[in-house]
Amino acid sequence: MVPPLAAIGIAGRSTFEIEHFRIRRVELHLPTLPSDLDGVTIAHVADLHIGKFLPSGMAERVAEATNALEADVVAFAGDLLDISGPRVTDGIDFIRRLHSRSGLVMIEGNHDVMVDVDRFEGEVLSAGLPLLRDETKTFNVSGRKTPIQFLGISWGPFYNGADIGRSGKEANRRFRMPSDVARAASVKAVVGQRQPNAFPILLAHHPHAFDHATEADLPLTLSGHTHGGQIMLTKRIGAGPLRYKYWTGLYKNANSQLFVSNGIGNWFPLRINSPAEIVHITLRTGNLA
Repeated sequence: MVPPLAAIGIAGRSTFEIEHFRIRRVELHLPTLPSDLDGVTIAHVADLHIGKFLPSGMAERVAEATNALEADVVAFAGDLLDISGPRVTDGIDFIRRLHSRSGLVMIEGNHDVMVDVDRFEGEVLSAGLPLLRDETKTFNVSGRKTPIQFLGISWGPFYNGADIGRSGKEANRRFRMPSDVARAASVKAVVGQRQPNAFPILLAHHPHAFDHATEADLPLTLSGHTHGGQIMLTKRIGAGPLRYKYWTGLYKNANSQLFVSNGIGNWFPLRINSPAEIVHITLRTGNLA
């Protein structure tokens, strides 16, 4: 009886984790954070994966929960859509539902650009949404003197479909292809756009960009992509550490910190010990006592 009962228990837990999400509240103590930015809040949202595996009504519930946080800034860290190919307008409608006190910024993820990067980027930008592709956006938070500058990197450089082995209709499409070399180049590109009077935050879908952020002495990186491992036997054993150097939560290296969100959606209908989440970040000055 044990194997069937265990399977039923796992199925029940995974179904619950797919259909629900948590609000994860964290305080990040950053030694180089200007004192006037102490207490600034960020709603860190990632990996919605609008498509066939996102439960009905989930996007609306995520938007409502994000707005209820009343964060100073909302940062969406990629994979708005799923590879299953929903309409880009569905993603645009979600982003337009999000509200913040001082600003909103977003980047793309791999699923956004897997099918037709020109369609995704074109429609999102035409809608006037703040999609950063190796670009930056600066916000002045109400009541704070020091601006916050988000440095947003793309998923990778463009390649023609025919040049990367695609055939048929895909041979004439463009794709973005990731690599560690490309991530390093993207981080270098946005670091070159830094404003000396602003506090920088790197927004990178793939958390392995953190290594390059550390080299550039960037104080904070926000990422997604990993889904917290999505299938984890324990907090330390499972798909997360098998596939990624950084897969969930907070990491520190020298003067730099990384926070990886588990995200909301899924690219297959199973989550175990990797709860979906919206992360509410409060920035704090100085080291944690």
